[in-house]
Amino acid sequence: MIAPPWNDLAFAAALRPAFEGMPIPSLFIPGLIAPSLARKLRAQVRGKLRPFAFPTRGQYRHAASPRDPELEWSLHAFAQAVTGRALARGTSRWLLLGRGDHSLRLDDALVRCKAERFLEVTLDFSARSVADARVVYSRGTQTLILPHAPGIVGLVERTPEVSRYDARLTHKTGRAEVFRLRLQLPFK
Repeated sequence: MIAPPWNDLAFAAALRPAFEGMPIPSLFIPGLIAPSLARKLRAQVRGKLRPFAFPTRGQYRHAASPRDPELEWSLHAFAQAVTGRALARGTSRWLLLGRGDHSLRLDDALVRCKAERFLEVTLDFSARSVADARVVYSRGTQTLILPHAPGIVGLVERTPEVSRYDARLTHKTGRAEVFRLRLQLPFK
C-alpha cells in the first residue's frame, strides 16, 4: 500500500536519525501513497463522514470507521521501522475539512490517545494541495508545522506537552477538500 521506496522497511529504518534529531521527534514524508490509492480512500470514506461543529473545539467531518486493516498495518509497520520502537494498535480517525473547517487544541485534548506517549501518524489523501491546510504541533515555544500535500504522511511523537490543531481553511480553499487519516499508536 505504501509507495516505493518507502515500503522498504530497511529504507524506512534509515530515516530514524532524522526523526530522533528533531526537537519534537517527527518526520514528514511526501508521496507515501500513490494517487490511485488516495482516490480509492476518498471514495471509501466520503459517505461515512459525519459533520461535527462545536465552537470551542472545531468544525469538520469525521468517522472512526471504516477501518482499513491493510493500510493501517502498512502505516504501523512503517512507523515502527522509523521509530525503532514497538507500537500498539491504537485509534484511527478519518477527517474531511473544507472551507471554514478547523480543529482546535481543545478538540485535540478531548480526542487524543489516553497513553502518556504515543506516535501520531497523519496521512493526507487529498486530491490537490491547499495552501492553508496545515497541521500545527507545539510544545512550549517550539512549533512544528506539517504542510499540506497530497500523499504526505507526518509522524510526530506525542507527549502530554505536545498539542495539535488543524488550521482553519480560509476562503482561499474554495471548493477544495482536505482528507486525512490520523492514527494514534501508543508506544509499548
